[in-house]
Amino acid sequence: PTILSIQFELFNKSLKLAINQAVNRNFDEPQCNEMIKIHVEHHNFLLEQFTLINRIFSPIMLAHLLNTSIMVCFMIYALSESENNATSMKYSLYIVGPLA
Repeated sequence: PTILSIQFELFNKSLKLAINQAVNRNFDEPQCNEMIKIHVEHHNFLLEQFTLINRIFSPIMLAHLLNTSIMVCFMIYALSESENNATSMKYSLYIVGPLA
């Protein structure tokens, strides 16, 4: 299921619950309309936030972040396995370069 279909399913359930509550409490039409409006605005807000997060953290960006993290892990491993300070200095320049 897509995020949009999940969002519509959640919206449908919360709207049914709101209508049932309105019927049980004998709300008049303006009160029912206000409850529905609040639910629609809430779900629109959630959908906008998800869209924003999805736009910021695109799959390409996540792949780049994962690639960078793995590269740093390999460099830290190389530093920990080095036998002397000269080798450590050589690898530390490789670490500082991409991160600077």
